[in-house]
Amino acid sequence: MFGVELLTVSDWVSYAYEGIQGSSLMEKMRNNPAYDRIQAPTTLRSRLLLEDVPTGIIPMADLGRLAGVPTPLLSAVRYMTEGLLGIDFSVTGRTLKNLGLEGRSVNELLE
Repeated sequence: MFGVELLTVSDWVSYAYEGIQGSSLMEKMRNNPAYDRIQAPTTLRSRLLLEDVPTGIIPMADLGRLAGVPTPLLSAVRYMTEGLLGIDFSVTGRTLKNLGLEGRSVNELLE
């Protein structure tokens, strides 16, 4: 819809971390020393929810809605996170409205 060709996550890992071995994403992640010391968060108030949801999931869901592509799982993650953290990401997140792009068509956005 947007005319953008994206790498798969597996291909991106190979691109971003030169020399990573593995034929699957799981193998590449396990063989990547950059991820050796990363541990799961110990609280819900972690960057995984406080940053990734408002700056990644919300704009992707909004772009999907603009393109007429349903994003029920992205929306579910958003609303569950908002409920768990007590944050309204429509105020603080990268929505099309907050980015000044509300009401534009796909073509207008691409221009």
